[in-house]
Amino acid sequence: MAGSSFVHFLFENESQSPEAFFQLQFPEDGRWSGYLFEADDVAYRKAIQSYDLARRIVGPQESIAYGHTVSENTFFEGVEGRVEVYSREQKIARIEYFTSWTEDNQLKVTEKAEDWEIEASGGKRRGEMGYVRIGIKKKG
Repeated sequence: MAGSSFVHFLFENESQSPEAFFQLQFPEDGRWSGYLFEADDVAYRKAIQSYDLARRIVGPQESIAYGHTVSENTFFEGVEGRVEVYSREQKIARIEYFTSWTEDNQLKVTEKAEDWEIEASGGKRRGEMGYVRIGIKKKG
């Protein structure tokens, strides 16, 4: 498993308000590809579909996690992707990521909504697994 290249995401809703919930969306614009798997099953990497993840509502003090790699059996190439976070019809943020064997991994959080706080950490090491935690909290 050492040296495998995949991203393991954990999105945590740190909000206290019962109105603060979010869902993930995976844009279909040609830049997103790869294999998604259940995050709690890294050894066997059981597949999960993006639409199944997008159906899950993450309420206050709840979390959602998944893994992303190039394909079911390929773990030695970089992976690129994007996920967007929404609350109702409001986009909270766009998260773009890229893992590589030849350069530092990249993680960008853009299009942040002003009434939400987003904190991203992890996923910086080159050529290795990227564990990324995204903390999301509704302001106020």
